[in-house]
Amino acid sequence: MKILLISPKFKPMGLESFVSGYTIGSGILSVAAAVRDAGHKVAVELGNEENILTLLKTHSPDMVGITCLTVSYPVAKTMITMIKEYNPDILTIIGGHHATFMTERIFSECNVDYILRGEGERAFPLLLHHIESGNKYPLIEGVAFKRDGKIFNEHSFTLLQNIDSLPKITTDLIPEEIHSFVPQISSSRGCPFRCSFCSISAFYKGRWRKRKPETILDEIDMYASEGHGTFKFDDDNLTVDTTRVREICDNLKERGLDNLKWGCLSRVDSICRDPAMVDEMVDAGCSWMQLGIESGVQEIINTYKKHITLEQVQEAVKIMNDSSVFHTWFSIIGSGNEYDQPKYIEKNINFLKKIKFDLLQISILTPFPGTELYCKLKEENRLLHKNWKMYDCVHCVYQPLYVTPQQIEEYFLRAYRSIYASRGLDLLKMARKGLKSGSIVTPEMLFKTTKYGINIILGRKNLYETLE
Repeated sequence: MKILLISPKFKPMGLESFVSGYTIGSGILSVAAAVRDAGHKVAVELGNEENILTLLKTHSPDMVGITCLTVSYPVAKTMITMIKEYNPDILTIIGGHHATFMTERIFSECNVDYILRGEGERAFPLLLHHIESGNKYPLIEGVAFKRDGKIFNEHSFTLLQNIDSLPKITTDLIPEEIHSFVPQISSSRGCPFRCSFCSISAFYKGRWRKRKPETILDEIDMYASEGHGTFKFDDDNLTVDTTRVREICDNLKERGLDNLKWGCLSRVDSICRDPAMVDEMVDAGCSWMQLGIESGVQEIINTYKKHITLEQVQEAVKIMNDSSVFHTWFSIIGSGNEYDQPKYIEKNINFLKKIKFDLLQISILTPFPGTELYCKLKEENRLLHKNWKMYDCVHCVYQPLYVTPQQIEEYFLRAYRSIYASRGLDLLKMARKGLKSGSIVTPEMLFKTTKYGINIILGRKNLYETLE
């Protein structure tokens, strides 16, 4: 069969909107590799309303698969409609976090044939096998469908038992539109923590699975042989097991791959528990890292179920500043509970001002489907709407208890303005360090953020106007 897999083409909000070009997740590329290895012809593209018809004419697919997050679901939904109008015989399937958690709603409003719930590397090729054999409605774990007005398998969910069996992603699967592809290495999947706002922990049901170091290193070696000098571990948390991280670092050095630049996601408590690990990571090529502060108010951190302390945050920041690693931190405005009050929000911002970060990305608390936060706010009837494209972490889509949604957004703007203005000349040091790191910081990003940042800090321009 001829399969076209599409990653919705849209620009994210926040600091990532200043990054030139588009990116693509490793998940859809891994599924594409599995489909290819099963003997099908597969193409991966970036798509939206503007180019979907061109893609259909170019590839003449038998089936189109679309992956989507909550914010990109409206684009995916529109493409499904256009595909069916173009040729009703083309089969369609949607996968990803949003599709997994909103299966029944999607079937009620979208003319999609199948919804893939969970990981697709095994389920999708198996579905294609059954279709080729003449069975369009097989009962496969993780594949839901609608027949004669009834939904089947809507609660079935699939996760791979052994992720060492993941197919090899090769660069011929990368869409031509992505000019500067940075290989993404999945050394593990999932996260053992259960943060109330995180769709990742909900999607993987708190499970964390790891690959053998030798299979990880073989993949990195392949990309290095193709001339890639930078890669990223796209694990949801690379440092769950710090002993394993050290083993990976030792293997990178043994294979002579420590000349590559790489980055990862980590956690505050991992850094505090094993600060010497950071030095070993640097020696093995680590040049950037992303971590979550989440809030400068301990009570809010506790309600997030993050299981870290502000003392640990301060310690981790010091450890990172003592290293050469370019460190990006994530923080949130909003709590979803009784701490949505001016005094707590201002306390949060004041704490963040004291943090000597390299880069700080601020978000508005967003209740993504499937999360504990979403279920709580839905039960309390405090979701303002389900205009999914606004679930972008820069708009307030829930009703706070003691402030208005507009006030949350105003605090979000104030946080960016006041925190970055307080850094002064430190921003120049940050820029130089970021450029050297191989992270998202590029000359174009710096030009954009400087140009717009001055206007935002001085109050000449609204952040929303800038981002849009």
